[in-house]
Amino acid sequence: MDRRVQRTKNKLNESLMILMKEKNINQITVKELAELSDINRKTFYLHYCDIFDIVDNIKNMLLDDFKNVILSHNSPSPNSNEPYLLLKEILEFVDKNSEILSIFLGPHVNADSIFIEKMKDMMKELSINVWNRIYPNATPKNYDYCYSFAFYGFIGLIQDWINNNKEESIENMAKLTSEMIVKSSTILHY
Repeated sequence: MDRRVQRTKNKLNESLMILMKEKNINQITVKELAELSDINRKTFYLHYCDIFDIVDNIKNMLLDDFKNVILSHNSPSPNSNEPYLLLKEILEFVDKNSEILSIFLGPHVNADSIFIEKMKDMMKELSINVWNRIYPNATPKNYDYCYSFAFYGFIGLIQDWINNNKEESIENMAKLTSEMIVKSSTILHY
């Protein structure tokens, strides 16, 4: 991609994040975004159809990056360190994208439950495959319950971590989260 195009898109993305922190996405106009980005509206329309198009573009890029993190840990043989390693890499992804994720994951007026569900679905297959190897006698319903518990707990941890200016190190957060998830998943023995 041309550097000028990338620079323009970066300016638009940064300006959009500023506006999304201040107001609902439905109240943001192309004119307002273009002015804040110091580009003209015509330039905006060369790249996007409307405000929702740029937001969807950002979400899709985040989901693609998230999926790549997940897929890099899709090993057929479970490693005892795997939960920690996966969570550490996810937290590195969160750290790199914390400004935008703080908006999409909430609690914020522009939080997006569909975006959260897409993240949940991406991780679910990997998690359940690992749990299925470790706890082969658990019922599918128990896998679902345990996964929902672990995922939404992890989202809450991410929200708190971001809201507390990421005071804890990525390594400490990954260790804490990994231990919580591993310990809570032992319920699948029953």
